[in-house]
Amino acid sequence: MRHLFPPLARDLEAILVTGGGRVDGRTLRDGLLAAAVQLGAVRRAGHVEVDHDKVDHGGVDHGGKRPAIMVDGERLDADAVVLAAGAWTSALLAKINFRLPVAPQKGQITHLRVEADTSNWPTVLPSHHYLVAFDDSRVAVGATRETGSGFDTRVTAAGQLQVLRDALSVAPGLADATLIETRVGLRPLTDDLPIAGAVPGHDGLYVATGYGAAGLTMGPLIGDAIARQVLGQPAPELAAVAVR
Repeated sequence: MRHLFPPLARDLEAILVTGGGRVDGRTLRDGLLAAAVQLGAVRRAGHVEVDHDKVDHGGVDHGGKRPAIMVDGERLDADAVVLAAGAWTSALLAKINFRLPVAPQKGQITHLRVEADTSNWPTVLPSHHYLVAFDDSRVAVGATRETGSGFDTRVTAAGQLQVLRDALSVAPGLADATLIETRVGLRPLTDDLPIAGAVPGHDGLYVATGYGAAGLTMGPLIGDAIARQVLGQPAPELAAVAVR
């Protein structure tokens, strides 16, 4: 396997699975946002709160409700609101007294630069971490899974020790690589399955969260399913992860 990923240990045994893919999370995010704007979306940034007031039909209360978002104090009404705020989703729902069993799990990642063409290097997946090569002579190694971390986004010595120790045990050839960046993320973690779909008792309100470390993989699929559900179309793949 060393001819495919030269830094690997000489005695490492591995299975090659072809057809896989890799994605840079920041590039994917930026691409999705740019595409949304091209299709008519309007981006707003600020402090967000969720509201869910009764709809006023010409001064007559028919008992209906509609979701709304407050952005820096400005109310934005909508026919539907989809909350995809990761580990912060539960906090957004607190105002309407709806609780989701979602908590942050901290993950620390390290990016290394090597003196080699990494564009064709495969992704390496040992039992509990990963090494992902990108086209710019960069290898991302990670990641810690710090359950119970809360919203702590510090890069820690212990976390970096774990990441680098695990990476070098599999690929000792990375020992001379240049450490160019560390990143910290907070995964939205549940104690069971992810959560996606309509929020019971709150018409027009939807959530998509709890995907842990699989968010980049499953996010586009769930986004498509949520969009169909909002439009009243079948979305059978959401049945197993429905909000309860």
